[in-house]
Amino acid sequence: MDILAALEPWARWITFAPIIICSVVGLGITVDRWRELSRPVVPAPGTLDRVRELVAAGSLSVAAEMVEAEKCRGAQIVAAALDTAGRPRDLVKERVELAGRGVVAQLERGLGGLALLASLGPLFGLLGTVVGIVLIFDRLSTSGGVATPAELAGGIGTALFTTIAGIAVGILALVFHRWFSSRLDRRVTELEAFGLAVVDVVAGDGA
Repeated sequence: MDILAALEPWARWITFAPIIICSVVGLGITVDRWRELSRPVVPAPGTLDRVRELVAAGSLSVAAEMVEAEKCRGAQIVAAALDTAGRPRDLVKERVELAGRGVVAQLERGLGGLALLASLGPLFGLLGTVVGIVLIFDRLSTSGGVATPAELAGGIGTALFTTIAGIAVGILALVFHRWFSSRLDRRVTELEAFGLAVVDVVAGDGA
């Protein structure tokens, strides 16, 4: 019990530390994914028409440089297709699908972390609640079962504030995870349509 008494002044900060860390990590992931998923994933309209002309002229390197200058994730798909230009259509399609899966993996990065924070936040809040209750009972036991509200305020404050903070972190992480997941689904749909168009441009109707 002496150890608990010694830790009581620091209990709120000790239980708050994991929640603060979760909030900082969650903020970093949110900003990173916001920037990533707000960018277009496919080149501007008309780019594929220009690529088709360059491929027909045999200027594959020029086509690759032009698409890369767009600085979008879809450029990786075009680059993979151009690397297999002149090969059978099935091979071109396979390379495009492989590149597409790599792009989707890059877009998904961090979403698992947000899902984890959505679970960890409330759990750390619950931990603070338990610690606060333990401090309350410790104070009661050392005072013979009688304590003033002021003496119990530390434990009660720790229990309530950490619960609120933990739940808030969990709610925000869950909301942003769902929002980013919805936006990711739309980006994947765009990439799938773009990938098929790239295959048609590079491989044409060849077998």
